[in-house]
Amino acid sequence: MQFEYVEVSKLNPQAIIKTTLNNFTRLYSAFNQLGDLTKEEVAEKINRGDCGVAAIAVHHVLKEKYKIETIIVNCRNHCWLYYEGIDYDTLQPDGYEGSAAAHWEKDINAPRCPVTFAEACDEWMSCDVKGAVIVKGFCDKLWVKFPSELQHCFDNADEYERPGELEAYQATMQAALQLV
Repeated sequence: MQFEYVEVSKLNPQAIIKTTLNNFTRLYSAFNQLGDLTKEEVAEKINRGDCGVAAIAVHHVLKEKYKIETIIVNCRNHCWLYYEGIDYDTLQPDGYEGSAAAHWEKDINAPRCPVTFAEACDEWMSCDVKGAVIVKGFCDKLWVKFPSELQHCFDNADEYERPGELEAYQATMQAALQLV
């Protein structure tokens, strides 16, 4: 379950996006101790509650490390990345044929709302300490600076979670980082 590292000069942006999404899935699985699930089952679990965390983490790494500018998009029930006409998330790291919104919404014409990185952080991770630990672990693993837009999750952790919960999440992340 090791991370796949990207030799940027040998891959196109779509391959880098796929690799980065798959690496996020690996870390998420290790952090949440989901080793008994398949990659697809883990991706489905991510996209049933932590899709915003995944989109934020992967968008940030793609921009900071690989200089790939994706767009974060959401609808009522999902958050994903858009790049050059294709929607991506951990369930479809190769990209959707058509719209991700059509997959996640009963209304095939559900509105797609592009959001800025700061808006995504505010909407999907306004007080998500556990999610912030996952983003930080992902950034640390790939030698990317943690986004300042999420620092409040650490600064106010005892307000958002039970006291001591941040430290427990951080210990779990350190163990997960050893596995990937």
